[in-house]
Amino acid sequence: MIETHNSVNFENTALEKAIKDDFGFEVKIINKVKERPSSNQVFKALIEGTTVFIIIEKDSERSLGATVLGHKILVERGIPVPKVISYLEKPKSIGLETAIIDSADGVPMPEAHLPKEQKNKIYELLGEWLKKIHEIKLDGFGKLKIRNGKLQGKFASPKEYWESNKNNGHKAIDFLFDKELITEEEAKKIRGVYSEIEALEFGQASFLHRDLHQDHVFVKDGNISGIIDFASSMAGDPRQDIAMSLVFQNKEEREYFKKGYGELANDPMVQKYMMIIALHKILSRFKRKNEIDEKMLKLIKIF
Repeated sequence: MIETHNSVNFENTALEKAIKDDFGFEVKIINKVKERPSSNQVFKALIEGTTVFIIIEKDSERSLGATVLGHKILVERGIPVPKVISYLEKPKSIGLETAIIDSADGVPMPEAHLPKEQKNKIYELLGEWLKKIHEIKLDGFGKLKIRNGKLQGKFASPKEYWESNKNNGHKAIDFLFDKELITEEEAKKIRGVYSEIEALEFGQASFLHRDLHQDHVFVKDGNISGIIDFASSMAGDPRQDIAMSLVFQNKEEREYFKKGYGELANDPMVQKYMMIIALHKILSRFKRKNEIDEKMLKLIKIF
């Protein structure tokens, strides 16, 4: 078995052999995908000249199997996501949940260098696709798990989910206040928004992407050819997912995205979710890079 306590140190040749032993595929590892600290490790590889991604989950508290099942459901609904080639919960050689996923067709949106009009059209299409993703309804709320062969959220209700995150929310508010980045009045306003979100009732949860921005959108021939990275997906309020996409967009992009999504994108609660999302991103950025995300701070100030 490969040493699994620190999978970031897998040697390419050792991983290639392990994939052969566990999955039966001859692979050639190209490189380890460089991303922010994550619970999983992603490798770009080739199988018979075709680019694939090998995902190894290091955190036993997370379920790569749920992500894989989510991909299958999305494919069945016609959402342009890469197909899962193979998945093993307990591969003998690797020792950790591992999936091999096809690569998306086209190129990432930033690499396409689209003219302004075409880029705006892509954002409109992205809104349409996100709405279709949200039409997938799930039981439960929060982080995705598999129960009795079905994909569902970990918590029984939105209230339970937000209560589980309450301490992180208050820590983020206290952090901004202690750094004198927000006033006492602003801190009180944010706490009020957090309480309002905790008390929301909106019916059955939707499948949420939770990290949908241009780096996770592939384009080809002026159309969206792929949506990737569902590692953070959950069951929840679609307005939260809309807000998560909007925080990454400029004013013009937001208008086209909301046009594509439709009426719900203009719900006042979307802006409140944006405030909370910006709050958590500021704290996360500071922990990782010891710097303040001015863009996210500005979002908090706007609301």
